[in-house]
Amino acid sequence: MSTPPTPPGGVPPLPASSAIAPSSSSEVPGPGEVLDGRYVLQDAIGEGGVGLIFRAVQFKVQRPVAVKFLQREVVGEHQLKPRFEREALALAALAHPNIVRLQDYGVARGHPFLVMEYVEGKTLRGVLNEAGGALPIARALELTRQLLYALAYAHERGIVHRDLKPANLIIQSLPHQPEHLKILDFGFAKFMPGSDLPLGAQLTRSGHTFGSPSYMSPEHATGGQVDGRADLYSVGILLFEMLTGTRPFEGDIQQLLRHHLITPPPSLAERRAELARHLELQTVLDRAWRRGAMSVTPTQRRS
Repeated sequence: MSTPPTPPGGVPPLPASSAIAPSSSSEVPGPGEVLDGRYVLQDAIGEGGVGLIFRAVQFKVQRPVAVKFLQREVVGEHQLKPRFEREALALAALAHPNIVRLQDYGVARGHPFLVMEYVEGKTLRGVLNEAGGALPIARALELTRQLLYALAYAHERGIVHRDLKPANLIIQSLPHQPEHLKILDFGFAKFMPGSDLPLGAQLTRSGHTFGSPSYMSPEHATGGQVDGRADLYSVGILLFEMLTGTRPFEGDIQQLLRHHLITPPPSLAERRAELARHLELQTVLDRAWRRGAMSVTPTQRRS
């Protein structure tokens, strides 16, 4: 396998000896195992359709980290392995205070893994569950502001997240900031043309749509071409949920996809009467949900 180009940020390519080889075991490494002589796996802390995440310790410096593996079922699809490697190289170029930092990557017993910054905190889903409903307006807007800062940075570099949802946003408490938001899991990221990143590196199966139907843009839902506007659509749904305590649409997967395509979203006032006084918030949502809404990616802007 040829070495992919180095993305901006000076991330070195993997040595030839570390190239991803066919797995000799169907089992992903588990708790107690040591990766690359440096990382001791502890307990599993997250699982999705593609990735399995462990808490681990970089034992020489006793620093906690998070380690992400491809799911066992996905490892069998060998065309995804080089994409996982190229994803690691590209995402290592993202250095933003509101994006979880990728620190390392490697292979253990034929299973590729990413080593990420470990963030102690609650997901936005946990925050919403704890609140038992809507968040105060100022709190919802502050979290949305941080999310948009991170997306503007990623979109500037040609990376679209494509799977924004409460479970992929973690909120930590810092000495100078009670709620500091970070975006997790760029596993479904799309790399845009002109981004200087290796095209085709997104971790997806050809002909399939990945993501979370409740937060998915119409273009994404139909398997069409997406850009940064797809993320903004998802931000609109997240903001609506934070402000009202409900998602605009509910139902099974097919019903949700149909809603995103043809059903006008409810207004904020329909779900939370006091928001009728805040017309500017409805304007923001209308723009986020409008087809052809302006992307935060300068290269995608139209005059």
